[in-house]
Amino acid sequence: MAVDGTTLDVADTPANDAFFRRPGSGRGEKMGAFLQVRLVVLAECGTQRSRRGHQGVHGGQDGARRHAALAVPAGELLLADRSFPGYDRWKTTAATGATLLWRVASHVVLVAREQYADGSYLPKVYAARDRRRAHGPLVRVVEYTIAGHDEAGPIRLITTILDPDQAPAAELAALYHERWEVEGVLDEIKVLQRGPDVVLRSRCPDGVEQEGLRLPLLVHHAARQVLHEAAAQAGADPTGCPSPAPSRIVHRQVPAPAAYPPGPPCRRLGPHLAEILRRLLPVRRRRASPRIVKRKMPKLGPPTCPPPHLAQAHRRTGRGGHHRSPRSRSTVTQ
Repeated sequence: MAVDGTTLDVADTPANDAFFRRPGSGRGEKMGAFLQVRLVVLAECGTQRSRRGHQGVHGGQDGARRHAALAVPAGELLLADRSFPGYDRWKTTAATGATLLWRVASHVVLVAREQYADGSYLPKVYAARDRRRAHGPLVRVVEYTIAGHDEAGPIRLITTILDPDQAPAAELAALYHERWEVEGVLDEIKVLQRGPDVVLRSRCPDGVEQEGLRLPLLVHHAARQVLHEAAAQAGADPTGCPSPAPSRIVHRQVPAPAAYPPGPPCRRLGPHLAEILRRLLPVRRRRASPRIVKRKMPKLGPPTCPPPHLAQAHRRTGRGGHHRSPRSRSTVTQ
């Protein structure tokens, strides 16, 4: 299982403004145009089914992440990105009995107490408030680099599996990259279901929770259940089924009259499962590319020199280097 989060834009109303926050901005009033809500989702990596979600105020993601992590059943493996770890969150989640494999930033200082043959080592992690470094649990650290991406630096993982014979470092490194499946879950909830760049229309916090959390997770879980049944019939990997297919099926079924009493699920879903099986995706290669922002926002280029026949007019009006395109001098006859 994996946990990750995203943000959703919320309608700018007095009720929402009293409850939610605005993201920071480097321009104007130093605030974003829309209020935002934080959505944290716990999902299965093998089936991409959402298990639980939590909604919190933007900027206060700690509470949302903590609630989502506490929903992990005992004995399950939880993967998380480097923006997730924290001492209190790690300790609380580990107390539930779940096995943790989280990424941490490479600049975090971890002093090795014991070194293993597979390259992993055992340090202790401490809370920032523990100045004396007196209380801290043991963790196992796995560091590795990806071939062809050495400039991105090493990837550092910490886990509660302290025995290298139970989980070698190479297996943990390969297993961590399954965390990208939760990115697909967020894409389906945020883009495929409602469309890109859509602002939630609810005008009160309770409506935002209903529209942004409960309904999308219910629809996504039901759609992924359809994909899981289709993959089980074909003996295929559920992640190889096309994601837009169940969304189209749900949209087609909404205006259709419902039968009463409802028929067997296999009879209702039979034609749709066959449609999904005809469009299985090819085997995907592992994602190893680092996140790089090439251009955050477009900017105006350098001023251009106006053509000679417009230079005198620009000097009179003081319009600088920007100019309109010259008009065509050809005449149009009807």
